[in-house]
Order: sequence, then C-alpha cells, then structure tokens
Amino acid sequence: MSSERPSPPTLPTHQAERIRRVESWLRQVAVLRDPDHPLGRAALEQLPQSTGLARESVAWALKHCFEVDTTNGDLAALVAATPVAPHAHVLLSANVFSSALRALALAIASSPRLSVRASRREPVMLELLRLASPSAFELVTELSPNPGDHLWLYGSDATLTEVTKLTAPGVSIHAHGTGYGVVALQLTEDSPLATLAAAVAADIAPFEQRGCLSPRRLLVDGPPDLTRRFALALVDAMSRVEQLLPVGLLAASELAEQRRWTQLAALSGELWPAGRGWVALPDEGRPLGLEPLGRCIALETSEQVPRLLAEVEPLLTTVAAFGPRGWLTELRSVAPRARHVAPGRMQSPPLDGPADRRLIPPARSGQL
Repeated sequence: MSSERPSPPTLPTHQAERIRRVESWLRQVAVLRDPDHPLGRAALEQLPQSTGLARESVAWALKHCFEVDTTNGDLAALVAATPVAPHAHVLLSANVFSSALRALALAIASSPRLSVRASRREPVMLELLRLASPSAFELVTELSPNPGDHLWLYGSDATLTEVTKLTAPGVSIHAHGTGYGVVALQLTEDSPLATLAAAVAADIAPFEQRGCLSPRRLLVDGPPDLTRRFALALVDAMSRVEQLLPVGLLAASELAEQRRWTQLAALSGELWPAGRGWVALPDEGRPLGLEPLGRCIALETSEQVPRLLAEVEPLLTTVAAFGPRGWLTELRSVAPRARHVAPGRMQSPPLDGPADRRLIPPARSGQL
C-alpha cells in the first residue's frame, strides 16, 4: 500500500479521491499475498492448477509482481494516466495471472462502477480478487458497455480486434494486445557477465515467457568470444534459476514449437540446454526469429542493435538494456513508448499506469 498520503493542498479533490479509491482496494486485496491468510493459501493452491505454473513460480509472482506495495507518487501517475468514466469495463487475459491487479487498478481509478470479465482459460485470479474485495467490481460473463463507457481489453491482437468489432459505437476502447520484451546488451571486457546473466535469467523465468513483459529476444553488440562467454554464463544462470522456479506445465503446442525452434537453432549455430530451457547462439546473419515460450532465448549478435529495436518498435513493451550511457539514450530514442529498465527488472514495473504503454490503433475513429 501507499507509503505516503495524498497532500490535499497540491492534489485536486477528484484526483485525491481516485487515489484513495485505488489505495483502499489495494489494501483489501493484499491478503492474497499473505500465505497465512485463507485467501493467500487458496491462491497458492488453486493458481498452479489454473495457470500451469509451478507453485514456486506462483509464490514468486505474488511476492514480486502483485503490486500492492506502491508509493503515492506512483498512484498519482496512474490516476493522471487514466481517464474518468461513468462505467469501466475490463476483459482480462490469461497469460499472466498477476496482471489482473494492474488492470483492475486502472479501471478503479477510472470509475467507481466496474464490470469485469475473466479469461475463460484462467478465471481463478479474478474470483480470488472478488472474494478479497466483494464490492469493488461486478463479475460478469459478458461485457456490454454503453456509449460513453470505457472498455479495457487485454489479449492477442486477433481477439481484441474481434471484440472491438462487436462493441457499440461511442465506447472508448483501450486495447493492450500482442507485444513482448527485448534485452539489449553492449558487452565489453569490463562487463559483469555473470551478474548480467543472472539478471537476464531472472527476467526469462517468470510466467514461462507468456507475458507481454517477458523477454523474447536478446540482442547483443560485442566481440564474438565475449558473446559466447556470456551465452555460457546465461546457460548456467538459467539452470540455477530453475532450481528456485521450476518450469511449469507447457501446452502441447508450446512444446511442439519449442522442438521446431531447437532443431533450427542446432542447424544455425550453437545450442545448449539450460535446465529445461535452451540458449542458442546462431551464426552471424542467421536469426531464428521470435523465440518460443518455455524459457528459450537466442543471442542475436549485431552492431546495429538500435536499428533492430526500431524495426520492432510497435511490438515492444519493455527494453532491458545494459551499455554505455550514450547507447542507452539512443535505444530510448528509437523505442520511446517502451519501458526502459535495467536487466532483472522487466517483470516488476511500478504501479504507475499500464504496464504496456502501447495501444492498438482503434478499429474505427473516435474510440480512443
């Protein structure tokens, strides 16, 4: 919860009230993070079954990605980034269970009246939030926003496009769709390879790379021998992380895609098992494309990392970068809408607004 209180002389009354509304809700749902509370115990028992994540990964996410501990400054930023609505509606995604907290916090900041539909693939988290805060929102099976209402959508671009087509004219739509994170490193002999590898491994492991903040590409600018040393350090780091956060259940389609990717990686360069995951180092000029889910990563070597980032900027949610200050500034300039963080910080952004700052262009004018 907030460590500071809003200051009435500096905050408009309506803004202070919205902050208090979110803060009060965060205080109620914080019990889900307490393993000694009945709802906390229920979360640890039920979420592994509904998400496929290992129990250890669920516990880690509740501790590190369930953003109930925040500052008044972050809440003020969240409120400032959120429009006021007579009625807010939310369609949740199943990929990252803890993301429901941020999605609902944004909607609660927008309106005291809230309707939420859970993902059909993962309804447990929303039910736990409802039990922790019975009066905060209405749990519905279908969303029916009226003109003037605001609708927050989370999921794949294809799903959100279909929902948008069926939404009444005059509804303001905030659509957060397909996206991913990228790690960008400029390595020199002075770079702390083991420390960087541990940080990148910590970004890769949570949620089996299913979340939009998870790294799906690793871009490296550095000498070949140093890049290979970093790859081997990453293999070791990912194996160590797996001892703390075991790999969860992967779908048959995810395993099939992983097999195809590893076969291509083995033909394109070097490939190492990293626990149940994989690290690949393709030969220069032979990119493997977007990595599959399940803790797989390839080191794409290039002296043109800023250009590669610029090419995928519309899909970028987060860039975890390490390098000299001027290079980091250039990365920010080519990907201005992404969150830019240090390696190891991709999965836990502050509760200062949407985690994903991009918006899908509206299917029809006037919706955003």
